[in-house]
Amino acid sequence: MIETMARVKELAAERGLTLYQLSLLCKVSYHTLKSTEERNGQLKLETIDKICTGLRMPLRDFFL
Repeated sequence: MIETMARVKELAAERGLTLYQLSLLCKVSYHTLKSTEERNGQLKLETIDKICTGLRMPLRDFFL
């Protein structure tokens, strides 16, 4: 299983974005990202889709 928050942080870092900046760009709650990170949880597919849309990348690329 892919660690979704690790992937989100990787994508943000590649673009020089903080989690906060990513949340604004992708219209995802910063609280959602931060709390998921803190509890080592997994993001919902709906949230991952919003992140991919904001980053202008296909959803399938998130899981590569």
